[in-house]
Amino acid sequence: MSSSAGYRLLQQGESSESSPPQSEEDIIMGKRLGVFRASYVVALCCIGSFLFAYDTGIVGGVLTLASFQHDFRYTKAEKTQVNSNCVSILQAGAFFGCFGIWPLTSRLGRRWGFIIASVVFCIGTIMQIVNSHSIGLFYAGRVIAGLGTGAATVLVPMFSAEMAPKEIRGKLGSCFQLFFATGVCISYWVDYAAQAGISDSSSTQWQVPVGLQLVPGALLGMGMLLVKESTRWLAKKGRNEEAYASLLWVRGGVDSPEIRAEFSEILAGVELEIRQSEGLTWKELLLPSSRYRMFVAITIQLSAQLTGNTSLAYYAPQIFATIGAGNKTLFITGFFGIIKMAGVLTFIIFFVERVGRRVPFMAGAFAMGTFMLIIALIVDKHPPKASATGITSSGAAGIAMVYLEAFSFNMSWGPLPWLYIGEIFPNRIREIGIATGAASQWLFNFVMSQITPHAIDNIGWRTFLMFAIFNYAVIVYSYFFLKETKGKSLEEMEVVFGTVERLPSKDDEEVESQAGQEPAQPRELHETGLPRRGDKPPPPTIPRAQRGLPPKRPLRHVAHTIAISSAKGGVGKSTLAANLALSFSRHGLRTGLLDTDIFGPSVPTLLGLTDPALTQPSLTPDKQLIPLTSHGLRSMSIGYLLPSESAPVAWRGLMVMKALQQQLHEVDWSPGLDILVLDMPPGTGDVQLTIGQQVALSGAVVVSTPQDIALKDAVKGVEMFRKMDINVLGMVQNMSVFVCPHCGAETKIFAHASADTHTHTQTHTPSGHDSPKREGMGGAQAKAKELGVDFLGDIPLDARICADADRGMPTVVAEEASGVKVNTGYYERIAEKVARKIGLAWT
Repeated sequence: MSSSAGYRLLQQGESSESSPPQSEEDIIMGKRLGVFRASYVVALCCIGSFLFAYDTGIVGGVLTLASFQHDFRYTKAEKTQVNSNCVSILQAGAFFGCFGIWPLTSRLGRRWGFIIASVVFCIGTIMQIVNSHSIGLFYAGRVIAGLGTGAATVLVPMFSAEMAPKEIRGKLGSCFQLFFATGVCISYWVDYAAQAGISDSSSTQWQVPVGLQLVPGALLGMGMLLVKESTRWLAKKGRNEEAYASLLWVRGGVDSPEIRAEFSEILAGVELEIRQSEGLTWKELLLPSSRYRMFVAITIQLSAQLTGNTSLAYYAPQIFATIGAGNKTLFITGFFGIIKMAGVLTFIIFFVERVGRRVPFMAGAFAMGTFMLIIALIVDKHPPKASATGITSSGAAGIAMVYLEAFSFNMSWGPLPWLYIGEIFPNRIREIGIATGAASQWLFNFVMSQITPHAIDNIGWRTFLMFAIFNYAVIVYSYFFLKETKGKSLEEMEVVFGTVERLPSKDDEEVESQAGQEPAQPRELHETGLPRRGDKPPPPTIPRAQRGLPPKRPLRHVAHTIAISSAKGGVGKSTLAANLALSFSRHGLRTGLLDTDIFGPSVPTLLGLTDPALTQPSLTPDKQLIPLTSHGLRSMSIGYLLPSESAPVAWRGLMVMKALQQQLHEVDWSPGLDILVLDMPPGTGDVQLTIGQQVALSGAVVVSTPQDIALKDAVKGVEMFRKMDINVLGMVQNMSVFVCPHCGAETKIFAHASADTHTHTQTHTPSGHDSPKREGMGGAQAKAKELGVDFLGDIPLDARICADADRGMPTVVAEEASGVKVNTGYYERIAEKVARKIGLAWT
């Protein structure tokens, strides 16, 4: 397949190779089906959250059942310790399950990760319901079930974030907490029904509530057999055809430009991460951009536990008894679950995609802190009486505060942490990042479950005061450390958090030793124009991202590279670049011209290479693009790879960077160039910075016109290159000198700072005739003197220069063909100055 076909598919489906266009009705129906399928996948994933929640809620009630205490034969003095162990031992298993599932899901995929978690959980549940009268076997079952639960909590946010459309990812991501609240609610009512409907003397009173977990546990594993694997995981493994099929399925099955654009963005993001950093090590997680995300993943789970709501969920019956619920403890606990569900539903329906992430984090912590403080005051001033059988007025007030606290939690710190950690990590470290966050949740969950029952027994109402203080501290944490992620794609998170970073490795040494010599073997091109991943890909050939400026490297087979830049469009930069390149070539230098303007390539027009049928670059055996030749000049431009001159390049940042990397590092300039001229895009943005930071430039030429508005931007260009430690070779002033076609008089019609702008003197024109010259210093010349850079020369304001460029014969070529050189001399003198400045011979 030709290389241009790949770029055309990246061009969001404009290629003739893409699927036939779908009708508008088909696309609308596909989007609706896509929303349904994405919701189905997320709901299936969230059964893992349901299992986590059901066990969280069920165990507190089971521990209060007389039948459980009778079957396992522990004393009243041992009750607090057994309660603590039954809760915390599952969390210990879950902690290790988080890390155990990481290598499995990385190797086998998300679906098989869920299936393994389901099987392990069911085995643990069966061990728990066996009535052996041995608390040790029950503990063992809870450890094994914890392994499965912990694994599921890693996979739920990961798979949900990877499959959900970004427009509704917030709502679908919040389903984690919705299913959690549902599981807790159901577990409370199951406990209540078991106590009310099954005899205290029957073991089934506690076996039924525990054993019911087998139903959702089995559904989770079986349901995963019916969905597609994660698109991003498949793309990361190089299985791009399957990845596209997965994306197409989860978006409704109707091919469209939007889906192809999303797929291209996913591939570009995955490929960029892979090429920037190969060989994940633990040390990489300690580098700045990764370290911050890991810090957030850990501390956000700590903060969620410090709010105190999870402790309320585990020990709700005991806590309601402490507040004063009397003999209606389990009944009131059931309504506690309903309140939690209502909070999550309210948040999902009305708030998640409207208010973002940071505001609910802070508002929720404030509300919970206030309610916890009120509860502490109520219990302190009106402690419940052990002899009370009904609910007192102070008990009712305390219960209301607990309900409000639960509602606030499920409007904020309940759904958001899992959604947040599923969003912030790039593909590169997503598995280990989410696993670390989930493991942190279980670790802090374990700590709080150990502390809470002892705190209630020993410090009473001060337990709620402690949680109030914690909540107010969480507000400060949220303000300073949590960034807004609403509405961003997973690839766009790089803008929010920075790029993935890595430490130097042996591969880097190999790359550095090869720089400018033999090209590394690239990967086979996929239909999208992006390389496939082999079993062992070669070392990356582009610089990695790192702290500070990355190392600059010469382009392969290129001795010198210069940038022709303008901070403002419309100043004739591309025309100058083409004529300078042709001037170098006419004076014996092996020259190339590279058009790095991704959005507005001008080189195809300038060199007369606009026919798509004739301008498709072929590939070398090493899959490198072969430059085209026109007027004796070799050149490369993304314009050669587009289906037509009018085809828009409607790409986002990652796709632009991918195309730029291919232009810089996947073009074969062998057997070698003396000088490569880069036609830079106008401005001082990402592309300019990337080139300046990655490519070893011999220097830069800044182009301007005499207008003050253009000169102000030209100053920005000079300062940009200086900040990147790039030598500014000088400034060129375009469209400033008028040469009279009749007498050859040269007039600087935009002269600045002239002592006498009406005085004429004789000067030698390019045509060799003496002619009058208008005195005065041009705007760019004056500005160059002010900035301390060389002024390389003026370019005339001549309609023939524009006409030559439009017909694909730059002035240097056109005047060479006509034998009459009027403007060529201007370009040649500038080219000579540049060549001598960088150490090239001029003949």
